[in-house]
Amino acid sequence: MYCGKCGLKLADIDYYCPNCGFDTGRRPEKKPQKNNNRLTILIVLAAIAVFLIIAVAVLPNLLLYLRTPEMVADKYITAIMEGDGDDVASLIHDDVWEAIIDELEDYYYIDHSDEDEAIDYIDDELYDFRDYIDDMYNYSYYKKWDWNYTATYSDIYDTSDVRELNKEIKERDIYGVKVTDARRMEATITVHSVNGYESHNIVKYFTVVKINGIWYLYEN
Repeated sequence: MYCGKCGLKLADIDYYCPNCGFDTGRRPEKKPQKNNNRLTILIVLAAIAVFLIIAVAVLPNLLLYLRTPEMVADKYITAIMEGDGDDVASLIHDDVWEAIIDELEDYYYIDHSDEDEAIDYIDDELYDFRDYIDDMYNYSYYKKWDWNYTATYSDIYDTSDVRELNKEIKERDIYGVKVTDARRMEATITVHSVNGYESHNIVKYFTVVKINGIWYLYEN
């Protein structure tokens, strides 16, 4: 090919004439780009899947660190009034729960290897509490009663109280557990007949403790 302006013979790689600078109009051929869209989509989907797996595994534990004494109290009172032993057990630190099962085995001959049997025991205790409400206020006459959770008051443990609590935990042969904060909780439950003729307040006292940054129900 020759330059259209000065007539100089051009090489295949000359896009401009090296003599006069004339634009030959030629350009390097563009190599076809590989379609990477499919690979990109697969990478994005894989990243999302990994994120979801991590979120499912980690999120419940992260939420525990956001739990407050009032949240523990709310779930505990609800579990009591609905007779849900599983929910009560879920509020207790694992090591304390194991100690409770051992203690139930010692005093009530419950198999310490059978957690379901311990849950059944708690369910029975909760049933007895509801039965107590029926008997105390004669709500069986009305056939049915309802309840609502009205208030919670918390009293902060001082340093000496926390120290005594940790001493008690060691005496229960619970090792590796250290309480760093604690509250005495006072919850007021209002029970009333569904026809609205009568209502009564029941005050429930219990303790919540902070272990490793998480608030738990403490049962002794």
